[in-house]
Amino acid sequence: MTGLLWFFRKWFWIVLAWFKAFANKPLVIPMPVDGRSGADSGAPLLVPVPLSQAIPGLPIDRVLACKAEDIPADERSASKTGFYKFQVWLYSAYSPMQAGLPSIRPDPDRALAKAYTWLHRTQFGPPTLPAEYLGSPDLGGLAVRGPYACYTRRCADGRFEWDLESLRGFAQHEGLVPLGARVLFEVDATQRVLRAVAIDSALGRCTPGDSGWELAKRLALCSATTHLSLVRHFNWVHLASGAHLAIATRNRLPAAHPLMRLLWPYLYATQQSNDTVTRGQMLRGGDFETTFSFNFEGMCQLFDRSYGECNFVMNDPVADARARQVVDQGFDTPTEHNLAALFNVMLDHAREYLALYYPVAAQGKSIEDLQSDTALKAWLDELNHLVPNGVGLRSDALSFEGLARLVASVI
Repeated sequence: MTGLLWFFRKWFWIVLAWFKAFANKPLVIPMPVDGRSGADSGAPLLVPVPLSQAIPGLPIDRVLACKAEDIPADERSASKTGFYKFQVWLYSAYSPMQAGLPSIRPDPDRALAKAYTWLHRTQFGPPTLPAEYLGSPDLGGLAVRGPYACYTRRCADGRFEWDLESLRGFAQHEGLVPLGARVLFEVDATQRVLRAVAIDSALGRCTPGDSGWELAKRLALCSATTHLSLVRHFNWVHLASGAHLAIATRNRLPAAHPLMRLLWPYLYATQQSNDTVTRGQMLRGGDFETTFSFNFEGMCQLFDRSYGECNFVMNDPVADARARQVVDQGFDTPTEHNLAALFNVMLDHAREYLALYYPVAAQGKSIEDLQSDTALKAWLDELNHLVPNGVGLRSDALSFEGLARLVASVI
């Protein structure tokens, strides 16, 4: 009977996920219109409040967000709001979770084959396992290639590390080994690679050859995946950065302002998107609680505590790599090289665009044309007020290059 109930429950949620992907269409972005920004009306259009007030049911006070009713009319989507309300209701009415089922198969290929059905594959191809995961995961390879490269930084003693110990101390689901780890790497100068030499975790310190080494590596990777998904991406990109960039832009830049016209396609509908996905992923029974190690209370505490640790410079991969001291250190950094090349395309675009409107500053003669732009300075002031720890450029310390790098980071 358990298997039959799970068959219907599983396929209900598979079809729902398929429908969301099938129905998802490119967003049509209208032109910004005069009179629909705070700069036009003379008063802030959007005022963020603690997330506990914006979305009742989330006991998170340090994260700031807009209430659903405050989303600008030209960005609001009644269909998306209604659908996600229905999905949240389903979490309790017909949860995608069911007790008493067999454990997930340890073989990732067999587990994926069972979970990622033919219906999924009509929309997206199945994920592939990176070469660094074949056999025993190669942490040194993952430290320079792929998304976890952003955690690699130089230690005072000349070695390198992933420091993910900030995940310690949050309530988790029963029976799980606590997350939080610190991985130490040393440079293999002959091969120009990093080698993992020690891992500190709930297991204590493990080194290659120890009986707990393989489990320690899995804990380190689980910690990295959790932090990347919940903290670095959702909390810092969506909530701490993107939301406030959109708020400051709507509040302080008139529709005809060159920065408004440039950034509008990247920021349009941010509040609507954040509101819908935050409800679907963060409310009790949502994706985050049922996918990751933390229970609902632990997940909320993690978001509350980590929000203020956001460092906006992570959106500038060149400056971020320089701050972490990982370039030209005797090992190859393919991901940093790739990110720098991509960012430089955005930076060249930002420089060329801004030079059309601030030609004096672009030529390096003075910053008078920047200083005379009161809307630009008001935008920067609001950004530095809303984004935890600021965005790295202040209205009283303007520079053409600093503005170009900020714009490129947003793009």
